[in-house]
Amino acid sequence: MFAACAAALLFAFDTGERMFIMVCAALFNASAACAWNGIDVFSSELLPSRIRGTGLGLCTACGRVGSILANVFNSNVLARQQSDEQNVALVLISAGIAMTLGAVCVLRLPETLTR
Repeated sequence: MFAACAAALLFAFDTGERMFIMVCAALFNASAACAWNGIDVFSSELLPSRIRGTGLGLCTACGRVGSILANVFNSNVLARQQSDEQNVALVLISAGIAMTLGAVCVLRLPETLTR
């Protein structure tokens, strides 16, 4: 999650070079996919077997609602009358902040090694 946050924040400092943009996008997508897959595995270990399906379904539903709200937020920010660079930077910085908060929340979860 921290790597995805860093890649998202690097977009905000766009130099205009296509290679820089492609590398940042690849780092963001790869690290975000790895992080979310790890969180899915870890969260399934936290829940007891009898409620695991319900718990993961609830987590998935919350994630879907969050992604809908993020799209609404991003479209409203990008539609503002300010310069495009400021709007894009605000969207990327807010995504970085959300990912950092997610990473901090994961760090606060209990250890499941001996369970």
